Amino acid sequence: MSFGRVALGWLAVAAWFLLADRLTGRLRGETATPAWVPPAEAAFFTLFATLWLASLGGGTPWLVFPLLALVADTAPRLRSAEERRKPARVAVRAAVAAIRFVVAGLLLGWIT
Repeated sequence: MSFGRVALGWLAVAAWFLLADRLTGRLRGETATPAWVPPAEAAFFTLFATLWLASLGGGTPWLVFPLLALVADTAPRLRSAEERRKPARVAVRAAVAAIRFVVAGLLLGWIT
């Protein structure tokens, strides 16, 4: 896998994460995160996902990426006492995070 393809994959995932962040922030009525956060998150995700897709789980983003979303996004929410009082809200956010990561994994699988 060439660096150019990984960089192109990172750009696609960064664009997807920025778009998803803006859309979900508007739906929740929250202010969006700083513009540098989704591309940074996309860089970490891209490095992990290319390693996964190139070696261990070629072509299976729907298996590992929802679990990665649960660890990366939902676990910190479950540590918050305020979030634990609203389990339905945590479940919806977990589903959105899983969809967000699966789409990103599919983008990377398609590009790389």
